[in-house]
Amino acid sequence: MASFRKRNDKWEYRVRYKEMGKYKETSKGGFKTKKEAQLAAAKVEEKIAGGVTVSNSQMTFNEYMHEWLETYKKDSVSPRTYRVYEKNIRLYILPAFGDMKLKDLTRITYQKFINALLKKLSKKTVAIINATMHNSLEIAVNELEILSKNPTNKIQIKDQQVIDKTEDVKCYDVDELNTFLDYVLNEKGNFKYYSLFMFLSRTGLRIGECFALQWEDVDFNKKTLHINKNLLTTQRNQLIQFGPPKNKSSIRSISLDDSTLNLLKTIKIEQAKNILMHGKYYHDYNFIFTNEDASCMLQSSISLFCRLACKTGGFKYITLHGFRHTHAVHLLQSGANIKYVSERLGHSTINMTADVYLHVTKSMEETAINQYDEFLKSRGQIVDKHFYPYH
Repeated sequence: MASFRKRNDKWEYRVRYKEMGKYKETSKGGFKTKKEAQLAAAKVEEKIAGGVTVSNSQMTFNEYMHEWLETYKKDSVSPRTYRVYEKNIRLYILPAFGDMKLKDLTRITYQKFINALLKKLSKKTVAIINATMHNSLEIAVNELEILSKNPTNKIQIKDQQVIDKTEDVKCYDVDELNTFLDYVLNEKGNFKYYSLFMFLSRTGLRIGECFALQWEDVDFNKKTLHINKNLLTTQRNQLIQFGPPKNKSSIRSISLDDSTLNLLKTIKIEQAKNILMHGKYYHDYNFIFTNEDASCMLQSSISLFCRLACKTGGFKYITLHGFRHTHAVHLLQSGANIKYVSERLGHSTINMTADVYLHVTKSMEETAINQYDEFLKSRGQIVDKHFYPYH
């Protein structure tokens, strides 16, 4: 309900409304006529009726971001995507803007924030953080009408530092891989991690695809592996949740060599021993790669083991994704064509594969052209023998 009064030749409105069970009031003056005050009050009442309160305009990022996550994202996106949003908000957005009101954020302030991130994070990571911020404020503009425009529009994300492209494809050569695997199995005595690292390096699966593998995905007779899902939840004692692979091309079947099949058979034998050992406490979800009690393996624990093993054994450290790169590089070096490698990895396009492994394909081109030259020479074609320069 709105009321109006005239003060010092100017009109003022006062609107009372109920929010969270409590009555509140907002007012504004300075209108030349009562009609202007009535129109302004009507707009305020319309927003209140639509769920947009005056207090929303005073909302801070700390208040808004938690509300956005809970109301708009928790039940509408996958757990994995939700964790990405939550992490970006907790680690980057709130430390910078937590106490700031949404309406006070300017494009210049936000651009400076992005520029600062680019000095310490990769362009890809900054783009993901920016997407989180942009998507959240789109709701504030288009649905809640807290903001009239999104200050994150048309933000520039440019490289602020020289990034070593080879870092993205850090991997082991064949000798390094063999030595590392031998160390994990014999020196560390850990078959669980040895089998995982070996499998990743021989199949090129993403870690989420690998965790999601169940025994029915393996066809021992046809020597094939079916990849059709991604494990979303890898925390102990949580509900197991599957999601789709990264893209349509990631749903695939790949061939398995005899050595990898023998590895899987050994894993099966070890699981049978674990079932006897743990009895009723064995949580059997039919996964291929698990802890000894069949609980889900944690990526963080595996990464920590790998890092410590590399440190104590004197190996260069590669990430779990690095074993996927290792497989791709070994395939290319063994003579596999780029199309086959792209399909085996489940890349969305062959161009993506070519871009990521450009340094390998360039080296292969040089080797191939040298082999071509030697082949022609072995057949008697020597260019300088037929070359007569003009005088």
